[in-house]
Amino acid sequence: MGLGSVWAKRVADTIFPRSHEQQDFKKALQEWKFTGDVVRFDQNDDDEPLTYEDYPPCDLCEYPHIKTGYVIRNILTGEELTIGCECIKRFQPETDEADINKIHVLKCLGRLRWDRCRVNISSLEDYYQNEGAFTPKQLVLVFTLLERFRVKYNPTCFKVKLRREREKAQLEDFTDHDLELIRPALSSVQVKRLKEEGFL
Repeated sequence: MGLGSVWAKRVADTIFPRSHEQQDFKKALQEWKFTGDVVRFDQNDDDEPLTYEDYPPCDLCEYPHIKTGYVIRNILTGEELTIGCECIKRFQPETDEADINKIHVLKCLGRLRWDRCRVNISSLEDYYQNEGAFTPKQLVLVFTLLERFRVKYNPTCFKVKLRREREKAQLEDFTDHDLELIRPALSSVQVKRLKEEGFL
């Protein structure tokens, strides 16, 4: 990709000063990789509500008010940028949103292992790799551990399995806190179904 595209012209001034490669735009882009970190800008550490106007622009193309940010890092210079959902596709052209979410989930689980969490993280990783989602009880455990060890995570990247009766049965023992904890990971269809069944 040369500087012929509108997008390339817009971001060249941001990319080149932060890259080892200073002339070839395509080569400069290849220095940048998705770190697996996903940031939600509709939340902050103080739990204060944020409005659309508070969301920051994409560090790369300056598109305003991005709700979700994806952190990329230059493997040669160490520079980092937080970019929007369209720009991330330029760096991971073979990667769709599901793959980006998977990278984030596995990175979060990996951090729990690095923190020497006493839970068997490998079994959770294996289950997620095979199923692409967690059971409700597993997800409550994962989110509780991530919060306890202060690992930043985006709950919307995680998925919950609720198709089988035994998975739904797990919800019967849930506290209101448990349900609220996993709610951001539920799809709109799952939320609707759980409301109809009296869980939410």
